[in-house]
Amino acid sequence: MVPIPRTACHLHGYAILNPQMKILYLTDVFPPHCGGSGWSVYYFARELRKQHHEVQVLALDGVSRNYDGFEVQGLQTGGNKSALGNWWRETAGTRELAMMVQRNAEGFDLIHAHHKLSILVAAQTGFRFFATVRDYWPICPCGRSIYRTDEACSVYDFTRCSEEEHGVPGLLTPLAFPWFDSRMRSRRTLLGRATRIFCISQYIRQQLLPFFPESQLVWMPNFAEDLPPATVPELPEQFLIYIGKLESNKGAHLLPSLLQASASPIPLVILGEGSLENSLKREFADRGLPAIFLGYREAPEMLSILQRSEFLIFPSVWPEPLGRVLIEAAMKSKPAIAFNHPGGHHDILQNGINGILVKNQGQFGEAIARLAADSELRLQLGKAGRKIYEERFSPNAIVTNLLVEYRALHSSGVHS
Repeated sequence: MVPIPRTACHLHGYAILNPQMKILYLTDVFPPHCGGSGWSVYYFARELRKQHHEVQVLALDGVSRNYDGFEVQGLQTGGNKSALGNWWRETAGTRELAMMVQRNAEGFDLIHAHHKLSILVAAQTGFRFFATVRDYWPICPCGRSIYRTDEACSVYDFTRCSEEEHGVPGLLTPLAFPWFDSRMRSRRTLLGRATRIFCISQYIRQQLLPFFPESQLVWMPNFAEDLPPATVPELPEQFLIYIGKLESNKGAHLLPSLLQASASPIPLVILGEGSLENSLKREFADRGLPAIFLGYREAPEMLSILQRSEFLIFPSVWPEPLGRVLIEAAMKSKPAIAFNHPGGHHDILQNGINGILVKNQGQFGEAIARLAADSELRLQLGKAGRKIYEERFSPNAIVTNLLVEYRALHSSGVHS
């Protein structure tokens, strides 16, 4: 695992004299065809490569490919999407993957695990590593923490989640909780082996503080970086935009009501796919509301479409860990509207500064109408958003701090 003699690792000023590192990125997902978390890993890897560090990507999706010059090696083990299959993947499956990672880690200076399964694997390799926590998987069985009322999910929270989210009522649901609670404790034990736990938002960090030392938890958000413009389909001269999964936790089901309440004639462009797609298309048509469904688009095209929009609609109803699209909107100088409930989106979106935070659906509709009618306000909020992006969510703002953490581990040796 250590590519240089141990004495060299401890030479005074080594990190300054030889700053280039070989970094192993362990990730559950990676482009193409992934969500925002996978793209965030790609942006980190790309920026480190720009600074002449060598980054190797191991993706736990089983698919080897080349993406933008990154030779991604896919690793995979068994299991399925059932509760039992997920349990096996987190236990015996992660042990198998850990042995695979050990064989592939020879010659690298450090490991950075970016998602739940990746972290559980890295914790069993015997090497020191960094972990990025992107949602609530250490404290909530479903990872979304929608109904959690205590430090970690209780029987009440778990029962409510299972019944309302998965339609599994009855006595078996609370009886199953001790098994899931044991899994949460095991996950936190493995996560606790990380040298540093990078939290993508201040909100995530606050949620983990009851379980880990404050010094171990570091705020390290995602950042956004522009990509070369892509060809986009023919679009109206003016349009609003929604980007995200077409699922209820993202508030996609609210889009027709919000647009109707706003009475705005500006059409809505919807980028995303999900289980609500067909019902949303019917509802927009039944209400006579202008909406253009473009499906999922890869990041280059998505950013090009976002650049042409007036502002972003972000109706998510769950405590978003961060909200990558809000960073991208700020980067593109586009204001956003969101609900004012708890979540990591408050790190990015500041009410009246670079967007509008609302308490309910009625206020959301009013905010859409207000922004749609006031181009000067859109310009003012967009400029402020760009400033927030530069100061807090640009590569310069984030990667410098990341490298400080990397070099501290590199100079001290990587074995546990």
